[in-house]
Amino acid sequence: MANSRMPLPFTCLKCPPSAPFTPLSAPKLPLPPKKPPRHTLPALQTPPGSSNPPRPGPQTCQPAPKIKNPPILSPISRKLSLLTHPNASAPIDLPKPPTTVYCSSDSDTCTTGPYYDKMPRNAPPDLTGTQTTCPLTFKWNKTTMESKTLRYLDDGSIELFVTQVGDPAEGELQLTGGACGICSWDIVTAKLGSAMFPMAPPGHEGVGYVSKIGPGVTGFKEGDRVAGGGFATVRNLSSQRVYPIPNSDLADEHWIVEPVACVVTGLDHTNLNAGETVALVGAGFMGQLLLQGLLHMPVGELIVLDIVDARLELARQQGASETIDISQHDVDDLAADLKARGIDVVVDASGSQGGLDLSADIVKSGGRINLFGWVKGQKAHFDPTKWHLGGFTIVNSSPSSKIRNTFPPAIKLIDAGVFDLRPLVTHTAHLGGYPSLMEEILAGDGSYVKGVINLD
Repeated sequence: MANSRMPLPFTCLKCPPSAPFTPLSAPKLPLPPKKPPRHTLPALQTPPGSSNPPRPGPQTCQPAPKIKNPPILSPISRKLSLLTHPNASAPIDLPKPPTTVYCSSDSDTCTTGPYYDKMPRNAPPDLTGTQTTCPLTFKWNKTTMESKTLRYLDDGSIELFVTQVGDPAEGELQLTGGACGICSWDIVTAKLGSAMFPMAPPGHEGVGYVSKIGPGVTGFKEGDRVAGGGFATVRNLSSQRVYPIPNSDLADEHWIVEPVACVVTGLDHTNLNAGETVALVGAGFMGQLLLQGLLHMPVGELIVLDIVDARLELARQQGASETIDISQHDVDDLAADLKARGIDVVVDASGSQGGLDLSADIVKSGGRINLFGWVKGQKAHFDPTKWHLGGFTIVNSSPSSKIRNTFPPAIKLIDAGVFDLRPLVTHTAHLGGYPSLMEEILAGDGSYVKGVINLD
């Protein structure tokens, strides 16, 4: 990182040889953490045989005073070209070596300096609280658009703010409008605070419409509805992370593709044989999607277990063979009864320690446990003796795209009606109503299955 900020040689690409060199006033930019040294630009020598006078000698970047409690520029927002500081202006594209000098379009003055990648002018300082002013080459994005977005704070509160988004860079698309689903990650982050999950992005179940196409992007046109993005009314994304949605009468809130892609991964890992008995532990949103997928597979019997009667009723409406309210039974007696029925596969979609324990108690010897959900924010525990003597096969349904990119098949299956979000989306709100909706979710609304934020 340090080498990328070293001074670059003066090489004027536009100015006439006789033009005086005048460094422009440059934006304040953060130094690397714990490294606020002075940077000195080397003096330029007159080329042999040239009659031009030498340009200025060494110049020094002076560190500014320490700033108490400086604001932070989110790395995720920086990657998305979103500026999270309210006083920050549009992102600027700075030249990469060897193109080290640009000339202003309205004068003969040139600037040069260290290279920074897409830092904003007037950007917040880094955690050291140090800012510097250096001669710096930059060019402004031609246009910017106002975007409404949000971020999670350390204490779990949610902050809504407005930022500016520039034109999409090479290989990027700009999306506007659409919707974004509320994931369990969002709920846990709002409950425990962003300090527990510093890399959890604010929303990743987006659908939107292509409004601008960056250089080098093919296969898309303005107005296309696509899957991708998060909680922002305008956002730039790599075209490699955006997937076209076919023409459909479904509303945006019913085209939340990302969780369906995760479910497709889970189904890939069930390794079902025709006619086997399957138990599904947990009938929340992801459990209901798994139920829809399993009902299109050659399952002999499909038993759904949960502690919320409304969820079990929804599972019955969708076609579950049997539903069991765990809270109405003695757990040991229930486990013994189910184990005697020879359950071949247990899919744990509960994401809880109790669900993990129950899965091991009810699966038959030599059976398979698919850990689709997992305990977030804490360590889970298991009985290794029970797992060993039972000869269980334990599979983790990782949603990693490195295993298989399940977005394309998920889109096909939604379009074909295999997955249907219409009965599952129970709560919707606009972006401004997100904090109050999250409070309602955290309060334990028994009717809640899935929430979606409209970004229009």
